[in-house]
Amino acid sequence: MFSLFKKKNRPADTNPINTYDKKELNNYFNNSYKCPIKWFWYQTNPEIEHDSDISIDVGGVPVNLSTSIFIKSGRWVSRSSRFSYAAWHFLDPNRDETKSLIINVYKSAGLNHLDTAAFRHGLTDSCNRVKRKHPRLSKWVDRRLTLLDLLDNVPTSLSKEFKGNLTLLENSVIELLSTINNISNNSIQKQADNIISSSLQVTTVITEKILSANSNGCWFSANLMIPSKKKVSHKYRSENATNNMQIADDLWSNLNTNSDKILIIVATTTDSNYEGFWVPDFGQERDIPHSPYGCNEAFLYSTPSPIFMNDLREWNHDTVSSDINNTWRKSLDILLKDNAFISIPIRVTDVRTKKLFTIAILNINIKLPSNVSLYRAYHQKWLETVQSNVNDFALKALYAYMIKRKVFSNEYPALYSGHDEWDKLI
Repeated sequence: MFSLFKKKNRPADTNPINTYDKKELNNYFNNSYKCPIKWFWYQTNPEIEHDSDISIDVGGVPVNLSTSIFIKSGRWVSRSSRFSYAAWHFLDPNRDETKSLIINVYKSAGLNHLDTAAFRHGLTDSCNRVKRKHPRLSKWVDRRLTLLDLLDNVPTSLSKEFKGNLTLLENSVIELLSTINNISNNSIQKQADNIISSSLQVTTVITEKILSANSNGCWFSANLMIPSKKKVSHKYRSENATNNMQIADDLWSNLNTNSDKILIIVATTTDSNYEGFWVPDFGQERDIPHSPYGCNEAFLYSTPSPIFMNDLREWNHDTVSSDINNTWRKSLDILLKDNAFISIPIRVTDVRTKKLFTIAILNINIKLPSNVSLYRAYHQKWLETVQSNVNDFALKALYAYMIKRKVFSNEYPALYSGHDEWDKLI
């Protein structure tokens, strides 16, 4: 009878929390996943790590015991609690995602007697237990665990491996420039397109090599964006590019923007069809203090910026109108036919100030199978390694594009970077 009036429990929410939603993550940590007790009944002291003896009086008879027995016993008994404590601090959303976080957790949990492999294995197991017990943290746990790759897979330069590709592309650009007045326009376009396609294709290979521990089934493509201006040219040689430009015109037409600057896709790998699509350069907007993510963030702050459709960062609704936010989301639906993309700033040196500045944006589009993750792309250490390795190849694609722009005049969008030595390069 009483069961009729028994209050039914609501089913628990198991939807994973967005890894960029620090407010919701903190709320979950505060209410549902609190820090385990630091249960250390002994204190590891490096000075007594060796086998020194201590004497214990047992019934009037002195018994000599090795201190290492107590230390090893304490470690064994408290091992699980120490890894649980380490996992909570490792997953704490308020801590920076750097290698120093791993080192601090390693020491503070009293696990610095373990070698790197044993520590990584134990921490991974403990974090996976957290993921099973707290499914709402599953994305966050996977994202943080990728940090452990820094322990044994330190990002390095791939310049030696791809030096031959770069030399070949450099020679192709020089050869095209030297014959520009002696061959037909169609030949110039064909050679320039080959340089662009080859250069961008190498950037996808490099990106995949650096970011994917297991890339089976992944598909990478690339496109090149330049800063330009609205209405500079609507006479595109490519019908597909003209159509994409019109789609962008229609998409952004209702927004009142303060600047006529845009970021427009001018070149792609052969398996991509985004050429001609553009977005406003929101970094020039006085009413938007923070640039949107992706190409705008990469261009304004000169830092790689990833976007994942299943883990999307939202704009700050207090500073960005709903119209802009909604239109930006629509643009992602167009650009993100794949699962994700990474916008990478392509930088050159200012001849006057000798400082680096961003001249273009390389977008790497990624299609991921359901069983493959790309969590390295969340971490700046890996993204910076991608940037440093693809920069020269993307510049070769830009050179080839500028040659086409010179030959075909207004039939391709012009570069408006604010740096004359580049805007009037040819």
